[in-house]
Amino acid sequence: MIRFFYTLLGVLLLSSPALRAQSTYYWSDDRKIVLNEDHTTLVIQFHQKQNEALLLQQLETVKQVAKVAYHPVAKRLIVDLHVELPLDKVIATLKLEERAVKSWSYGYQLPDGFKVWLTHQIVLQPKNGVTPQQIQAFLSNKGTKGVLTATEYDYYILEIEDPRNGLVIANQIYENQLTVWCHPDFYAKVTKHEDPLYKDQFQLNNTGQIIDRQRGVNDTDCNAPEAWAITKGNSELIVAVVDDGVEAHEDMVTSTGESRILDGYTPVGNGKGLPLGDGAHGQSCAGIIAASHNNLGVRGIAPEVRILPINIFTEEETISQVANAFNFARTNGAAVISNSWGYSTCEGSFSVLNSAISNAASKGRDGKGCIITFASGNSYNNCVEYPANLSTVIAVGAVTNTGVRSDYSCYGTDLDLVAPSNGAAGVRTIDRMGRNGYAAGNYTGDFGGTSAACPVVSGVAALVVSVKPELTAAEITNILYATASDMGELGRDNEYGFGRVNAFAALEAALGETVTTGYCLSQGEAANDEWIKQVELGSFVHTSSASLYSDFTGKIITVAPGETYALTITPGYAGQAFPDYINVWIDYNKNTTFEANELVLQKGPVGAATSENITIPVGLTGRTRMRVALKYQSAPNACETFEFGEVEDYSVEFGEVVTRCNAPTNLGVDILNDTDATLFWQAIEGAISYEVRVRANGGNWVDFSDVDGTRLALTGFAVGETYEYQVRSYCGNSIFSTYSSSYKFDIADGSNAISYCDAKGNSAEFQWIDLVSINEINNPTGNDGGYADYTRFTATLLAGSTDTLFISKGPNSRYLFYWTVYIDFDQDGTFEANEVVVKGSSESANILFSLIAIPTNALLGKTRMRVLMKYNEAADACGQFPYGEVEDYSVVIKRPSPTLNLANQLNPSVSLVQDVKLTLYPNPTTDFIYLQVPESAAKVMLYDQLGRLVLQFVTDE
Repeated sequence: MIRFFYTLLGVLLLSSPALRAQSTYYWSDDRKIVLNEDHTTLVIQFHQKQNEALLLQQLETVKQVAKVAYHPVAKRLIVDLHVELPLDKVIATLKLEERAVKSWSYGYQLPDGFKVWLTHQIVLQPKNGVTPQQIQAFLSNKGTKGVLTATEYDYYILEIEDPRNGLVIANQIYENQLTVWCHPDFYAKVTKHEDPLYKDQFQLNNTGQIIDRQRGVNDTDCNAPEAWAITKGNSELIVAVVDDGVEAHEDMVTSTGESRILDGYTPVGNGKGLPLGDGAHGQSCAGIIAASHNNLGVRGIAPEVRILPINIFTEEETISQVANAFNFARTNGAAVISNSWGYSTCEGSFSVLNSAISNAASKGRDGKGCIITFASGNSYNNCVEYPANLSTVIAVGAVTNTGVRSDYSCYGTDLDLVAPSNGAAGVRTIDRMGRNGYAAGNYTGDFGGTSAACPVVSGVAALVVSVKPELTAAEITNILYATASDMGELGRDNEYGFGRVNAFAALEAALGETVTTGYCLSQGEAANDEWIKQVELGSFVHTSSASLYSDFTGKIITVAPGETYALTITPGYAGQAFPDYINVWIDYNKNTTFEANELVLQKGPVGAATSENITIPVGLTGRTRMRVALKYQSAPNACETFEFGEVEDYSVEFGEVVTRCNAPTNLGVDILNDTDATLFWQAIEGAISYEVRVRANGGNWVDFSDVDGTRLALTGFAVGETYEYQVRSYCGNSIFSTYSSSYKFDIADGSNAISYCDAKGNSAEFQWIDLVSINEINNPTGNDGGYADYTRFTATLLAGSTDTLFISKGPNSRYLFYWTVYIDFDQDGTFEANEVVVKGSSESANILFSLIAIPTNALLGKTRMRVLMKYNEAADACGQFPYGEVEDYSVVIKRPSPTLNLANQLNPSVSLVQDVKLTLYPNPTTDFIYLQVPESAAKVMLYDQLGRLVLQFVTDE
């Protein structure tokens, strides 16, 4: 009999300590975002504030620890490790006092490697008509403990007992249609995009002066002096600087000497937005926007405006706390919100932050909307980083004083504008007074990055609002785009967006009788309930969230004249569908007017996706605009502002269709039995179909063409063989991607054909099995009515090894239940006494765990595991009983494989080495490994613990 252990660890889900990283996901704005569990980083939550110095000193003595960061306000510790660490070893290895620790869990990585960590909070926005009480009742029915609290804004925070349950709980809430959005309130690191002085401020007035030994190109600036002849900003206008804080400065005062720095906000600790430590990044950004013209130091673009500082760089901020920066700015009068920061990912998205930004962009300034600017990022990527890639903000890249894109500046289809920054000469701006900050004085001459470019656009936006406060955010954004100084290719391009911001031209346009943006303006006044969710034209697909107007002219749709394409528009709804009307125009004659014969789709009323086949007229060349409008209850005009709905603009290029076709990622396999398996992969935007090739290890490829969708069911696999497959995308017009990397898998010996006796609880009304977790199986469930067949879920076990099984019951009622777990090791269809791997009892509804030993003589292959939970006494393997539940699962027993095999396929003329000396580290590992092999070894093969070949080479290579 195996001794039964239990511990108080939570309610729903716990990662197995076997160090097999798991993939999971969360939802953001209707998009499923994949997460990979990272066993080399931890988040530890304490009950009370710790002595930071003693804690860090203690962790310095732990050899497994690579880096630590303690968050005193949140009472949270982030630990990066040199090696993977099982969860059940964390407390002892880190030498922590268990009673002081509230929880601990692994971190996660997005597909591009960006790290996030779970907290005890989930953030959510209920759908219209769904009450907090309904959500609380849903949680109770699932046996989940949680306290739901309203914030001062339009979302709720759910406090949960164990962060390890956060993803499961959040996904259950969202997938049961209770919320507009719902996800864990992750902690994630925010990144600053950084890298008498007026005569050197080339970003304001570039005369070709030599700065830092670099001669500039005349007029590569934002035309600030010309703009100042019109306005230097309104003294009542507020620009929020979301950064690491701003404090009083000699060059940020009124003509009477009063500070123009307002009391701000620090979401962590509820402070006033002042800098911490030697942080000066926000100070320098504020100087670019608003430094006084007072014969001291430097000059700002809008020297009369006031600055509202918001500090999000205490290093402790969760996503919701960052979101509250925008909620605070919106509700405290900000007209412009400047952001020279971001997350180091192009793939991230968090609904609580997206929603706060969207609300500021649409509801700020008494409904006219805040203008929100973001630095595009400094990571040299050809994609704009999050949140700068949102459609509700202006993404700003950097150009040098010589008139070329700064090489570090992120660019791509989501880039909107550029502004002067460093890359050749440094940017001059204010520093913190005295010794705090970048330099010992009150100014710095080496500021830069897209951090310096973004506030240039913020300052110009402030000037435009100052002269025309009645304009909406969408109208001002259009002015900035339309009046930008074109750079690079003619028109908008991915290197420079719409071009370099031009303050003088923007003010002239704003003061004109009509706003000279070329195309007429059109937008909705409210898009909270319905919006344009997805636009598809041919192979082009673009999904977006709610906004009143979105300028997606950076998205270029290439079509061939004379060809016919399917145009599909999908509306999005916060709750019920509404009778909406959708019109789409393409300005074929490029006269900046949408005419009646250019209306290519007219549908309504609709409450779901609607399509039309359109034929592109022959003889067209160049680039033009497509407008998509969705309006409630009646058909929209091309040029109107309406009450409910949204408008989006795109660019259409006439010419030969050149499609970018990417290879699929996130490959996987569902092994159904000894001969059948289903291959699957992640969908690729623009792909029409896929081609798959499969082969046995070392064999010839077998090709499968024209695969619709992202799954391919195959039969004919052989037991004991190892297989690999690759996938490539087909994007039309004879354009294929390269093949993906190989995904390898093997077919274990065993069969599901064996029949087993029935077992069932007659009533699971009061208690049921709500979690079974072992290795690859992580299955949180509800009341299954006494029995559930989960044999489609399979865990891999190694003969002769020990694994940990986690189980729990729900709901949280104090009834005594007995647990019994069998594994049919001899695969004879009978659960025998010597096949009991867990036996014990508990009243607890928390997660229990037990170590189970796999016999060395267990038959290899697939077999059955049965989990029984019975009230008041242990259950037999077969038969029915009054109260409780039974669940069946599959397990595959495998033989452990040696890590290295050096003796295979050696040259017969070379004598075998009896005592081979080798060095391999670190072990285990996730991404790299060092291997030292003697010259006498002719061939090296490296296997993982499941016996899969991951590397092979001959030594003379």
